[in-house]
Amino acid sequence: MINLKNINEKTQILMRNDTSVGKILLNVFLTSSTPVSRSGKNNVILVSVPNPPLYSKPSEGDNSLPATYLIRVKTADDADKLHRELVSKKEASS
Repeated sequence: MINLKNINEKTQILMRNDTSVGKILLNVFLTSSTPVSRSGKNNVILVSVPNPPLYSKPSEGDNSLPATYLIRVKTADDADKLHRELVSKKEASS
């Protein structure tokens, strides 16, 4: 489940598991410099600093460096719609 929330002229991307608990998978702000692209049939790629952190120990990796997220949706139409929405929100934040 992906939610795009407008907060003080910024867009927050909040993605949760589609379960009863709804664990948070991604919680980042979309800025005008956030790279967003389509990939393959039903994927959208987003690059951002990880939140929640990817690594629990400093020896595993650096959570302050950008990470690439592959968001997979059910259909190519869903991917096109998500990509258009993210690009639109990104341009509105500049």
